[in-house]
Amino acid sequence: MRYQITTINGANISNNVHDYCLDCILICKERCKKIKCTHDRKERRIGKIVSGNFIIFLCDEKHIKSTKLFKKEIGLLKDFSINLESLQRSVFEDVNNQTYRLLHNLVTYNAHILQDIYSIISQDDLQKKRKEIVKTVNALLTSGSRNNALHILSILKNANLMKSEFSIFTKLYEPNPTMSIINHKIHKVVLLVFNSFWYDLMQNKNYIKIQSCNEAIPIDYESVTAALVHVIDNTTKYIMPNTDLNVNFKNSDSGLILSFDMISLQIKQCEINKVFEEGYSGEVPVEHDLSGRGVGLYMVKRLLV
Repeated sequence: MRYQITTINGANISNNVHDYCLDCILICKERCKKIKCTHDRKERRIGKIVSGNFIIFLCDEKHIKSTKLFKKEIGLLKDFSINLESLQRSVFEDVNNQTYRLLHNLVTYNAHILQDIYSIISQDDLQKKRKEIVKTVNALLTSGSRNNALHILSILKNANLMKSEFSIFTKLYEPNPTMSIINHKIHKVVLLVFNSFWYDLMQNKNYIKIQSCNEAIPIDYESVTAALVHVIDNTTKYIMPNTDLNVNFKNSDSGLILSFDMISLQIKQCEINKVFEEGYSGEVPVEHDLSGRGVGLYMVKRLLV
């Protein structure tokens, strides 16, 4: 049996035909007909059908006496092409969604960074003082202004969120992502990620207590820090203002447990597993118009599990 599946635009999807089959493929218009092969003069049955975006050609010498069996064979190829088209569409949509999510987030974080920069030095000042731009920026950065310091912390947070997006894309969507498992002191790793979020927690008037821990554990630093960025970002969004945040470390038989103890928006018992599903936002955040797009914890789970 020889077959060929192409798109209606002529792109090859799958085939096992010989070069000498091309003439038959070109002249075949029927779903089923008998011919004599121009190559070996054997009698064969050929057929061609269109299924969605695919054109299917079949040449077979086993079912010369049975039109029914030949049509069954070509029907199986049709079913295969339908499943292939569905898979192709699903993959295309998934790639589009992930690319859109990445671009949307990067544009958002970049806009926040530019907003913070222009809050420190206005675009007008950049234009007026362009001949002394380095001196002007240096004076602003060393002025001791509390607002400038807060804007720099905000820039740091959004830069790390951008870095996390690139890490997620690299780890989850590259064909052969690299993992570098090295021992790191977990307390230092957590603290380094928290450094990007002091601004939000200060604005929210939260008191943060991070328990001391000297444990060094084997982790892929890029994956773990990307996951922590999303966890702590969610923490800053949903923790109750004027309350404490306790970050604790505990050894167990299964490894080291990192926990965040705080008063935040309610996660209902029936939602504990759902919040890790893509696109799911908790009922309470939705009610209070505080829900995101439901990808943060989903990405955390994919990075770590």
